[in-house]
This record gives sequence, C-alpha cells and structure tokens, in this order.
Amino acid sequence: MDNKIKYAIIAVVVIIIAIIAASSMLGNSSDNDPTHIVLTVPGHTGEPETGFNPLTGWGNGHLNFNPLVQSTLFGSDENGSFVNDLATDYSISDDRLKWTVHIRDDVKFTNNETLKASDVAFTFNEAKVSDGELDLTNLKEAKAIDDKTVEFTLEKPQSTFIYDLRYVGIVPEKDYNNETYGANPIGSGPYKLKQWDKGQQAIFEYNENYYGKEPYFKQITMVFPEEDNVLQLVKSGEIDVAEVPISAYNETVDGYNLVEFQSPRAQGFSLPYLPDTGLKTADAGSPIGNNVTSDPAIRKALNIGINREEIVKSVYKGFGKAEYTGVDSLPFANEQAKVTDNQPDEAKKILE
Repeated sequence: MDNKIKYAIIAVVVIIIAIIAASSMLGNSSDNDPTHIVLTVPGHTGEPETGFNPLTGWGNGHLNFNPLVQSTLFGSDENGSFVNDLATDYSISDDRLKWTVHIRDDVKFTNNETLKASDVAFTFNEAKVSDGELDLTNLKEAKAIDDKTVEFTLEKPQSTFIYDLRYVGIVPEKDYNNETYGANPIGSGPYKLKQWDKGQQAIFEYNENYYGKEPYFKQITMVFPEEDNVLQLVKSGEIDVAEVPISAYNETVDGYNLVEFQSPRAQGFSLPYLPDTGLKTADAGSPIGNNVTSDPAIRKALNIGINREEIVKSVYKGFGKAEYTGVDSLPFANEQAKVTDNQPDEAKKILE
C-alpha cells in the first residue's frame, strides 16, 4: 500500500493581464519512502544550463528560492521576510558604502572543510565577474576581515544590497572551478547533489553536515520534462509534484487532489517605448525600438481596451484574477493606479 498522499496543485501566478493558475500535481512515484519526493521543475525555473552553480545563475533573482546545495548569508521565511542563514548579524557604515556581515563558525562544506569569511568574499568577488544573472557592478570589493567577518565595499550607496546578499549561494574558494563546479557542486546547504542526468533529472540527498533544521524530505528528485509530457508523467504515477500546463487545468487524475496557491508575482509583457532608430541588440541583432508601440496612444488604448476578466476566463479557464498594475496584491499597491479596462470605444477615441 502506497503511503504517499497524492495531490494536484494549482500554483496561481500573477500576470499583468491576469493572475494565471499553473496547475501542479503532487502524487506518488514508484519510490514509496514518504521522505523522498519527485517533482517536475517548470519552464520558468527550469534545468540550469550550467548546472547548480550560483555564480552563473542558479537561484539568482528568486526571493524565496533555496539553492538546496549552497547556503546564503540570508534567507526568507514563510512570509518572505529576511532572516539570518549564514549571517549572525550585519551593520552598515554611516556613509552607506560598507556593509559588514558576521557569519557562523560552525558550518562545513560537503567536502568537510570549514566555511570561512574568505569563502564568502571569494564568492562575491567571483560572482561580480562571472557570467551570471545577478548585477553586482555596484560591488567594489568583498574582503574577509577575519574568519567570521566579511566587509563589502560599494561604489555608491545601495539600500537594496541586502537582496544581493540574500541571493548568492556561497562556494568554497579552495575547490571552486567555474567550468566544472555546476556539475559537481560543493556547498553547505541542506542537500548535496547525488546524481544529475542532464536533460532528464537531478537527485539531491540530505547533507548530514547541515547546520540548520533537518528537512523532512531526505531526497528530492527534480525532473525536467517537456511541457507536453507533464500530464502523462502524472498519469503514469511517476511524479509526486508536477506543474501542469494551462491546457490541462480542467483535467482530473485518479488519486490526485487539486490545491491552489496564490503568488504575488506579476508577469506580463512590455512594449518598446523608443522609436526604431536603427539600433540593435548586441547579441541577437534585434531592433531596440518600435515605431508603433513607441506611440503612447497605442499603449494607452491597449491598456483600457482589453478585457482582463475575459482573458482569465477563456485562456486560464477561470484559475486566476485580473491584475491591473503588476503589484495589486502587494502591500505597496496603489488603488489609484488601476485602470478601468474593457472600454473598446474609449480606446478607439484615443487612437483617433
């Protein structure tokens, strides 16, 4: 008798037009150990191309993301508030250019080496010049003062630097190689990489050296399927948790329950504000401007002409709610910034 509980989850994602529901299904894989979980990793997170290397993008830019293998200076609690992880406290100089962080002295990497402030300094200095997603151009230098103290010097004051300290997973200076680390990561987080079948799955197992609270799940298997194959994996019983594409929102699978979570994250599309002057992007050679969308009237007409509620109903099958500013559900939302949409006649007047 399988002792795992099956679930189906709808993870609600906010977009500018609507809050979408991304269906996820939690179910039972062939592994009946309740402390083992198998899940699909959706396209918006996806399999990291360079492996599980925080200096090249693993975990960067996701406030509540846990890089699993690595520890970060700060973490996030269930409410999204910052909490200490490796850090025990921090201070900022009067001129706001120096951030001093004190770290724990009881942390070991999975190679059994003690994590020191020099590893933290190395990580941030390396991340600054690595081809990663995080912009650390304002970091002038990170320097270890002693084994438990690291000092960050900024080019100019930056109140949001705490986010940078939150995102970057710490790597060991002694054993770091930018070319090989992603496939064989050494870290001090709650898990270590057991196996990576590139393009298919990655298996993480509990790190016995971990200094924090022992997690319930002792093994996490991330599966990286094509979107069209997710529902079939669920039906086969090979997956415990799967985010299902929009096309499957109204599907039912025996033994699975549908659970809905709401996310405050806004997703949407933006239109070029600049006219096409011939400038192109350096990488793909795409035009930087657009002579149609650079006209404010076009953007204003679109904003009030579309029917967000109808999009929620027809495209997202009712799993969501309209979003008007991108931050409607956040504490700093401004009701006065919302527009009244579904006004095609008013939109036409703007375009006259």
